[in-house]
Order: sequence, then structure tokens, then C-alpha cells
Amino acid sequence: SGLPGAWTAGLPLFNKNEFYLFIGTSAFMYEGSAALMIPLQESIRHDQAHKFPALFVKVLGGILCTYIAFSLINWKAYGDYTQTVLTVNLPDGPWKVSVQIAYSLAQLFTFPLAIFPAVKILKRVCKIPITKDKDGSRKYQSLNSMESNEATSPRPSLKKEPLTPLENLRAVGGRTLLVVLLAMIAICMVDSLAKVVSLLGALLGIPLGFIIPLIIHLKLVPESSPLTKLVNWCALALGFGMSITCTIITLKTW
Repeated sequence: SGLPGAWTAGLPLFNKNEFYLFIGTSAFMYEGSAALMIPLQESIRHDQAHKFPALFVKVLGGILCTYIAFSLINWKAYGDYTQTVLTVNLPDGPWKVSVQIAYSLAQLFTFPLAIFPAVKILKRVCKIPITKDKDGSRKYQSLNSMESNEATSPRPSLKKEPLTPLENLRAVGGRTLLVVLLAMIAICMVDSLAKVVSLLGALLGIPLGFIIPLIIHLKLVPESSPLTKLVNWCALALGFGMSITCTIITLKTW
């Protein structure tokens, strides 16, 4: 409450002062869907796998349209007074409190799903016990050996024995430490949320969307046409340029 009536007056079509925040935030939005794409594809039945690319494009397009419509509606409503945390813009009262509580609960219960891909990757990168030898010693596998075994040989027939209490404690302690670390970063950076999201998008999201896939494609399909290679290299250069530029500008304007 108390906001001026002319909320939409003077909204620029292009904000030249903070455009880099938009680029980084857009890349950060895509990063979440990209991280789940491979686990989703791996879980599809083989006879339905050919439908996944088209379905993924349609779903991603629908999400993109929803984000665009949502942002335009809120800019139309609040204009220059739009806050980074949108629930702050709601008028004071029970409705605002109920929405904030519902949003907090949604974040609380969906956080395990959001952090699951990261935990899974960390478990693969770190050496984890998988089986026991006859003498009782444990075997370990790293990321490289795991992937090579999965690609070239069937799954081992040996039944995995449960981890010891100490190993369970290490696993739970590692996940707990990760959650506490993220919570401390969130508390310390609460007043710079927009720049944190933009920095993560520029530093990590853009490489994930524009650089790493193109490098993989160039390596896996070396016989592609010259036009395809040219497009890949142009997009690769664009990705490097956006990532470096947006990261530097975000850090300088912190």
C-alpha cells in the first residue's frame, strides 16, 4: 500500500543500465531445466525415447511463455516499484501473509528435489563405496570408472551391501553441510538477490546452455556440415562473450 497510482508511467522498453541482470537471470532460469533434462531422458522407456526432444521443446516453450506473461503482468501492475522478491509488492494484510507462508512452504518442500541433481553429481565425482570384497574390504569407483562401466558392461550382479553407520553419517553430514552452506549464503546475500542470481546465470548458466553443449556436439559429431560447424562456433563465441561480459559487469556494479 502507499504506492503511487501511475505505476506504469515511463517504463523503458530496454533498460541499458541493468540489462546484464536480465541476461544472467534468463540463463539461470534455463539452468534448472537443463540440469533435469538428462535424468528425465534416462528415466523414459526406450520405446518412447524418440518423443522426448519434441516434448521437451514444447514444455520448455510453454514455461517460457508463462514466465514472459507473468513478468509483463507484474511490470504492468507495479512498474518501477517491482521488488526482487515479488511477494513484498502485495498489499499488507492477511492475503499477503498467507501468500508468503504458502511460498515459503513450497520452497521448503521442493528444495530436496532442486538439490537432488547436485547431490547425485557430487556422489559420482567423489569416490563412494559400492561393494565389499570377500576379505571385507570395500571397492570404490570414481566418476570416470562409473561412466565407463555403465556404458560398456551390464550392471553388476553382486548385491550391494548397506553402508556402515560411519559411512551413512558421512553421507548425511555432507548433505547437511551443503544445505547449511547454501543457507548461510542466502542469509548473507539477501539484499543482493538479483545480482546473485544474475552472477550464477552468467558464470554457470550461460556455459551450461551455450558453451558446454556446443563443445560436446563438436566432439561427438566431427563430420557435421561446414554450416553446422559455423553456427556452433558463432554460438560458442557468443556464449563466451556473454558469460565474460555479464560476469564482469555484475561484479563491478555489486
